[in-house]
Amino acid sequence: MTFSQCYASAFRNYVNFSGRATRAEYWYFYLANILINTVLSILGLVFIATALSSVLSLLQGVYGLVIIIPGLSLAVRRFHDIGRSGGFYFLISIVTGLLSGIGLTLMIFGGAAAIFGGLGAAFGGGMGAAGAGAGMMLFGVIMSLVSLAMFIYIIVLLATQGQAGPNIYGPDPRAYNPYATGYPQAPQAPQAYNPHDAYNPQAPSYPPAPQFAPPPQPPAASYPPPPPVQPAASYPPPPVQPAAPPAPRPAPQAPPVYDTYSDVFTEQDLAADTVFLSPASTASFALLENGRPTKTIPFTQYPFVIGRQTGTTHHCFSDEDDKFIGKEHITVTNTFDKHYVTDLNSKNGTFINGAKIQPNIPTLINVGDIVKIGKRELKLQI
Repeated sequence: MTFSQCYASAFRNYVNFSGRATRAEYWYFYLANILINTVLSILGLVFIATALSSVLSLLQGVYGLVIIIPGLSLAVRRFHDIGRSGGFYFLISIVTGLLSGIGLTLMIFGGAAAIFGGLGAAFGGGMGAAGAGAGMMLFGVIMSLVSLAMFIYIIVLLATQGQAGPNIYGPDPRAYNPYATGYPQAPQAPQAYNPHDAYNPQAPSYPPAPQFAPPPQPPAASYPPPPPVQPAASYPPPPVQPAAPPAPRPAPQAPPVYDTYSDVFTEQDLAADTVFLSPASTASFALLENGRPTKTIPFTQYPFVIGRQTGTTHHCFSDEDDKFIGKEHITVTNTFDKHYVTDLNSKNGTFINGAKIQPNIPTLINVGDIVKIGKRELKLQI
């Protein structure tokens, strides 16, 4: 994700405390906040003698309040990415803040008590107050050092690489997505060498053919030379049959013209991007009413788009109860005989077995899983 995408993602998931977030999402958002506050502070100093200075100070304060909730939700998703819970993040953050505040308070009051106790001892008083103040200040220093160590521990966790693959908090946000732009091609497994296959020197996955020394040959026996070869008899050449005239070529046809930026499926779009299923494929969605299937929605091609807009979807819901379904709500894809559902950034979201999935990220579904869009429940069946 780019810098602007990470910043926009934090506000798009303003109160989303579920799912996972990468290191780039968190630290780019943190860097953007530093840059914005720095610019507002510099502008406030430039216009310090004008009324604009008060407006900039108010704007900086409002922005600081606005980013509190997305900053907390982003930190919780960052902890989810490394396998930690959001409660653990809040616990160590609160303990760190308490230790820091108590340690600073003890250092201030302990230092004051030590100074005034020393002055009292200089004028004939005892050293008890000075000693107690010094001990209080030392204890405050220790608590401040502990809070500093816990703060560094939080920074290290926020900068730790997330767990590879899905965990209990959701799919890997860095997982390979074959339908998202900017992702590298899927890695291809190397082909194992089969000694029974014919050796192909052009195949990069085959190792070089083994070299064997030829078996020793016995010395050749002396034989008389063969008799001379008799010249072949001369025969007249066969008659040449005239070649049949070539068949006429069909008239060239103009390629179909289509709009690259149109949302309507055209002939060339289907030829280039659509994978048609064989007649033996039986993958489909069962439309459930009160938990019972009432209708079958077969996957006639991949990707298979479901929504509420005709022309751009392969199955269209048009009833009054379907107003909570987006125009292009989800798409179903098939990769290596596994089905994936991708939410197309719908307003009301998509749920699999009751759990909301992240938009624009393919999520694996198995046979029997229930996908809910709007008020409709769809069950995958093979």
